[in-house]
Amino acid sequence: MINFEHKHIVAILRSKLFNFLCDQIENESIRHKISRKEWNKLTNSEFDEIFNFIYDCFIEDAPVVDERYGTGDFGSFPIRIAGVRGAYFCWAPDFGYGGPFDTKAKAIKESYYYYG
Repeated sequence: MINFEHKHIVAILRSKLFNFLCDQIENESIRHKISRKEWNKLTNSEFDEIFNFIYDCFIEDAPVVDERYGTGDFGSFPIRIAGVRGAYFCWAPDFGYGGPFDTKAKAIKESYYYYG
């Protein structure tokens, strides 16, 4: 699991995924605060309530912004960088996820560390 910080969640909420995420949140109070972009007014318990939801949506729906191939014992494999400005992660099949990263450049650089 990627340990996104509050700043990464806010970056995700500020992204193009905002409307999709907003429509999916069931808690009316949270949805109201988020739709009005009042992220700082979320209580800790409200933030915790939506964290896993946002995490799952982001991992599934974040746009791939870079892709390259690594080479291992069994041949080449794809390495993908996905995210939105302020919140990025990298992943490769059978290797898992790396991140979070604040910039695309940092995600690309660190993907070499994670996957070679």
